[in-house]
Amino acid sequence: MKIKKKRIIIIGVVFLVVGLTASFVIHRWVMERSKPMVHIAFPQTGVQFWQHEIRSTMLSVAYMGGVDGFDWVVDVILPVEVFQDYLGTEELRALEIDLTLDINGFAKHGWLLEVEPLSDGSARLWIGYIPHRTIVDGDGVLVSLTYRSTEQFDNLVPYNAVHNDSEGLQYIFIVHRQSNFLSRRYIAYRVDVQLLTPTFIGDLVNISPDMQGKPIVIMSENPLYDGIDVRIFD
Repeated sequence: MKIKKKRIIIIGVVFLVVGLTASFVIHRWVMERSKPMVHIAFPQTGVQFWQHEIRSTMLSVAYMGGVDGFDWVVDVILPVEVFQDYLGTEELRALEIDLTLDINGFAKHGWLLEVEPLSDGSARLWIGYIPHRTIVDGDGVLVSLTYRSTEQFDNLVPYNAVHNDSEGLQYIFIVHRQSNFLSRRYIAYRVDVQLLTPTFIGDLVNISPDMQGKPIVIMSENPLYDGIDVRIFD
């Protein structure tokens, strides 16, 4: 009888332990699932590269009042977002320019003569051209512009990782891991940043301070705030 009673007690204890363990595991699972899932990435390095093609027409240098060494010019307009965010006047001086005439399909080098900032924030580029055959005013031309920087940038993050608050401050979220023998937590912390010039490096943005080696949130299924617990997308 005593042995039977002992067995019942042992079985009861086992069921209690199993039940508590299952309850704890389910609770942990529910709590973990309630945390917003985030995608993270680390800052990248890269060089500034920009390329664009614009259609235009050939014009006599008389439109610019005459230019020594050139008989023909082409003018193209760089939009505000390009002139202000990608290329300033200094970068424009380093442009590689190729012009392809519609009449023969041959590409030939062009020379940047003048950068004319416009009142709306865009810029007009005047490009000199030395033809290898007879052309006339209005001949169509495809202008290919390419810029490659020699400087490497080491703190580049996706544009959608940068947020703006109500006071106009820009910030990102970095994820910090906290672990002990019972649990492991991932916590998102806000870090204020500045966008540097040049701002856009391809599809990435150039930020400060240095975030090398830090996991940055690039996407979240829910809005985040400073100190919130998150789960990492695998």
